[in-house]
Amino acid sequence: MSFSYTITEKTQDAQNLSFEEENVLRRVVKTAEKREKAISIYFQQDEILKKISEEIKLELGFDFATIQLICPEKKTIETVSGGKWVGLARHYLEKEPELRDIQADIVQSCSTEIVAGWDKRFDDWIYKEFGHKDLVRIFTPILLLRDEPGELNHNWFDKTWQEGVDYQVVKNKVNYDWFSNKESHHQVNGQHGVIQIQLPNLNRTIVEVIGTVEVGYWDAKEPISIEKAVKLIQLVAHKAVEIFPTLFCAMLQVIADGTREIVNADISSLHFLMKPIQNPYIHEIDNGKIVQRFLQPEKRHLPYLYEFFSGENSRQFRRYCPPRKNGLGQRAIHEKQPKFIEDSEKIRELNPRAFEAGIRTMAAFPLLVERYQGVLYVGFRNEHQFTKQERKLWEMFAQRSIEDIRHGLTYQRVRDRANQLMTLHKVIQSLAQISDKEKLLNHLAWNTLNILGADVVTIYEHIYTESPEKTFPESPTIAGKVKDKERIYSGSKLNNDDVPFLLIKEGENRYAPHRGKNSIFHNSSFANREGIKSVAGVLLNIGKDNQKQVVGVMFINYRRTHHFSNDEKRLIEILADSAAIAILNQRWQKALKEIDRQIAITLGRKELLDLIKNYAVQMTGANLADIRLLDPLTQELVMEVWYPEDEQQVSTIRMKLGEGITGWVAKNKETALVNDTQNDPQFTDIYRPFYHRSGSELCVPLLDGKRLIGVLNVEKERTEGFDQRHRQMLETLAGQAVIAIQNVENKEKFLANEKMATQGHLLTPLLYTINSYVGAIQVWIKKILSRSNDDYIDSGSNKIAALSHELLGKADRLRYWLNEKAEPLDLKKIINKASAEVPLPTNIDLTLNVKSNLPSVRAGQDQLCLIFQNLIENAQYAMKDKGGTLSIDCYGVENADQCWAVVKVTDTGEGIPLKNRDKIFEPNFSTKTTEERGGIGLSWAKIYLKSFGGKINFEPNIDQGTTFQVILPADCNANNGELIRKEQGGCHDRL
Repeated sequence: MSFSYTITEKTQDAQNLSFEEENVLRRVVKTAEKREKAISIYFQQDEILKKISEEIKLELGFDFATIQLICPEKKTIETVSGGKWVGLARHYLEKEPELRDIQADIVQSCSTEIVAGWDKRFDDWIYKEFGHKDLVRIFTPILLLRDEPGELNHNWFDKTWQEGVDYQVVKNKVNYDWFSNKESHHQVNGQHGVIQIQLPNLNRTIVEVIGTVEVGYWDAKEPISIEKAVKLIQLVAHKAVEIFPTLFCAMLQVIADGTREIVNADISSLHFLMKPIQNPYIHEIDNGKIVQRFLQPEKRHLPYLYEFFSGENSRQFRRYCPPRKNGLGQRAIHEKQPKFIEDSEKIRELNPRAFEAGIRTMAAFPLLVERYQGVLYVGFRNEHQFTKQERKLWEMFAQRSIEDIRHGLTYQRVRDRANQLMTLHKVIQSLAQISDKEKLLNHLAWNTLNILGADVVTIYEHIYTESPEKTFPESPTIAGKVKDKERIYSGSKLNNDDVPFLLIKEGENRYAPHRGKNSIFHNSSFANREGIKSVAGVLLNIGKDNQKQVVGVMFINYRRTHHFSNDEKRLIEILADSAAIAILNQRWQKALKEIDRQIAITLGRKELLDLIKNYAVQMTGANLADIRLLDPLTQELVMEVWYPEDEQQVSTIRMKLGEGITGWVAKNKETALVNDTQNDPQFTDIYRPFYHRSGSELCVPLLDGKRLIGVLNVEKERTEGFDQRHRQMLETLAGQAVIAIQNVENKEKFLANEKMATQGHLLTPLLYTINSYVGAIQVWIKKILSRSNDDYIDSGSNKIAALSHELLGKADRLRYWLNEKAEPLDLKKIINKASAEVPLPTNIDLTLNVKSNLPSVRAGQDQLCLIFQNLIENAQYAMKDKGGTLSIDCYGVENADQCWAVVKVTDTGEGIPLKNRDKIFEPNFSTKTTEERGGIGLSWAKIYLKSFGGKINFEPNIDQGTTFQVILPADCNANNGELIRKEQGGCHDRL
């Protein structure tokens, strides 16, 4: 620094200075050199602390040694050197013992503790994250002792040890089994020892605690001895005097001392950073024990965070003459210039206590650094007239002190900021590597708590669902020590007037240094219960402006007044943005895994599409969503699943290819991202009765190669609600939907073939048994007829013989029918033969409308013929009483991707009752009597058609009757004239 050089130059140039003035200049140079040295040490804090922690570890043979320092401004203690958790462990010096971290407890109790395994005061997350369950550790305070004049006692431990310093073992419980059984380490303590130092010859000594030292072994194999803990206490006492100069407050102490030396005053004091101090206390030695004494400052006194005194009896001066409201220091701060009282009578009048303490002359210099305020005082026990030169030099020194303080604060801020950003970078990197949701939120909450030194952090995951009560589906993730855990995890649902809902409704982060004055937080039951005074409510969202998607909310709570700086707000928001991305990515990975898993185990197409639709809503934050599948016959997009599900009328929407945004996507087989649907010409009037809330839309096609299956569509109420990230996600989900549909179709075909094969395996031995039994029946009938002369017996026997003969024929045909192989068929010929095989009564008219040049289909001829024969018989049965018209329509449907043959069998009967419509395709369901039954049944027909990709369904007609529709995959390229046809007379008789 250049200050000493400048003063030296002035000294050389000042030829006419008096001897006393030259002495003042020399003192200024000397104090400037001390200050420069103090600043240099302060700027090397990281290197010095690292060296000290390494020396402690090596000298005592520990596996690790960490240093934790107190930040007086924030009343926190933070790990700054030596451990893997440097920058990740910052805790408030909580006044309530039940809420304290162990480091804070050591600071306030001034005891040394040995702990193996778990202790309820530990930071739960750090304990688990860094594998501390097998550690045995010693925690000891870093103590500084000041004598009656206020000077540091640099070798108090060595001196007093020789004179009888002692220690008291308050307790030392050891569970030796713990050290040999690591499986029990997470359940109980292995050792808990408490040691207190006894200092009988140091009464009336002020004890300052500047931090703690933590040492230990990674793998606890045996307890730590009391003697080793005492050696640590002695070593840390030596190192404390090396640690103190690295602190910001040490630099202030040098300035306070230098101020007195420059003007050769009797007493000086420095007071900086005016701040209300909650529950102020000091540590003193009383009867050899270090005790905590709470202070009760007078209301007229001004509280400063940093206060340093220099000179003889400075403690008395501190006790009697603290800064006062409207005092000399306050006037200097208000007027921004030094103030002097050089008349002892005026001292007596303005500050009687200072006069009683022996002060006859006082001066105060304001320390105004950025937004901080402070004051430098000097006092003389004799009346003293400041010369012009003294005032000038002192003011120069004070101004330079202000610059030093500013540099120190800036360095401290930059260093803290750099450490926080470095820690933040590590945290952000680690978030991307966590796949488990619970672990991710826990990791985020605890890191936020420790980086910011907060008391409690709560995170509520937010999911877009149609049910408001499911928006926050689970209890919050909580980091920190809370008073009422059971109530928080009771599982009670949040209401719309609870803070998380209100924060999302407002749509912006809220920082409340004074919670009671903030409309969102002041009625919070959690904050009231936990004694929260300051809180930040932060949205975890993705995207910008209209594209924001909230995936959670985080609350950072303080039980003391906490002002959120702009740097801190930026850090919080960077962390929140990174956390939101990690949460969304974790959901995305989970979604893909869950969809893959469900595709493998689920048969139901609707269930799979519902799952994909729900994940589309969660990933994009959509207000509306649906999956529409292409009806290959009508070439219309038909709603399969939709969100919200209470929009039942949406199911009636059917759109042609090219119609609307979804129709355009289906026709062009391209994704469409529309930022403003209401002003888009493709958003047709068909939508408006149902989707009047739509402002933006994202629609992707479901494609199997080049074949269109359907579309996946999401919409938001606001415009510009989607971005390219949403597009990529939705296109991936569309691919999953296609796989799901294909998988369901393949499974249905496989199961249908399995059922067919199973029936064949089961029926074959049964048919042989029937043949055997019926053959025996026929033999016995012949014997009866040969011996009987009774006409009635003969008649009955002949009927039994005829029926058994018919049964043998059917069994033989069924065996053939079950093993029939698929082949190309002329569908028109199959329809004609099936209709010819069923005799119709005179009151039923048959209408055949079978198109020529139908595409060929591939199936078993008798099997397919029997299905149509069964449908014709069912139609006849439906009109048996009143008669009517039976219509059979057959035509081909061809599009760019597929070719189908469609057969419709329609009757004009009474129709299918509503109660029976869900049972039509169930096995063994029939409305016919036992004697009337004879066909294969609709259940079997459905199974058979599925086995080669066909379908069967029915539609109740508006007026009367029913239409059954059979859809068969066809070959549009085959020439019917070249089909290989069986030249049989017709279908086999119905079985």
